[in-house]
Parts: sequence; C-alpha cells; structure tokens
Amino acid sequence: MDDTELVRLRGLVGNEYEPATYDVSRLDILKFCTAIGETRAIYLDPVEARLAGHPDVAAPTGFYASLGLSRGSIVHRDRLGVDGLPLDGAFEGLRIVAGETRVRFFGCIHAGDRITVRQRLVDVYPKDGSSGPMIVVVYERTYESPDGDLVVVERYSRIARH
Repeated sequence: MDDTELVRLRGLVGNEYEPATYDVSRLDILKFCTAIGETRAIYLDPVEARLAGHPDVAAPTGFYASLGLSRGSIVHRDRLGVDGLPLDGAFEGLRIVAGETRVRFFGCIHAGDRITVRQRLVDVYPKDGSSGPMIVVVYERTYESPDGDLVVVERYSRIARH
C-alpha cells in the first residue's frame, strides 16, 4: 500500500452514508429466528413476549446485524468485480476482509419498531500484517429509534490490501 492511497482513504474519514430506515415486522423476526434456529417464545409469540415485559415479540440479539448488512449491500451483478466484491469507487482494486466488530446494546428491537441505521467512516490507518502491509478501515453504525434513542452501536473494521 503506498502513502498516496492511505492519504486518499484517510480523506474519507468522517463521511456519512445515506441513512436507511426499516420497519421491523413479526415476520422479519420470525425469518431471522428460523434462520438461526431460535425457538424461545419471547421471539415468536406476542403473548409470551408481553408476559415477559416486551411490547411485542423481541428480536434476538444478533437481529440488528441483518438491518445493518442490508443497508446498501445488495448490488446488481454488473457492479461486482471479477472477485465478486462490489466495485466501490473508494475501495475499487483492493481486496477487503472483515476485521474486528464491537457492539454495545442500549435496548431491544421489537416487532413494530422503526429503526434508522446510520453509518460513517471513523478511521483509516496502516498496519503491517504477516503477509505484508494493509490498511484498516473502521466504520461505526448506529441503530436508532424514531425519537433518536440509540438501540445499538456497532463499530467494525475491514482490512484492505492489494
């Protein structure tokens, strides 16, 4: 990785992406539960969820990720490179792999909630790996209720190299 590329990517720090808002339904939560094999009643049965103090069925802890990952991630085939990665002007030509993810929970997502996902680029820095130099790109996503209360804050990194 040369210094010019690092400087160019550092110039993107602070960029915010278009927020996306999702209306969470019982069906969304049911599909997620089915996919992960979750069978606890508070996630599937509104009566049981209310008896446990929830306003409706609760979403399992990892459900937030399905909202964040769907935000702008699905692209048409003609926008994919030969390696299957999306052609993104800022990172085109770089190979990207997942790095660390840290999550803080401030509340629970329920059926009937409207969640807005906001994402911004918070840091870019070089790192030497066992197979050579790389660039670590750090993002932050916030998941908010309509009144602006944080439900989840996720900070995650991607590792870029040629």
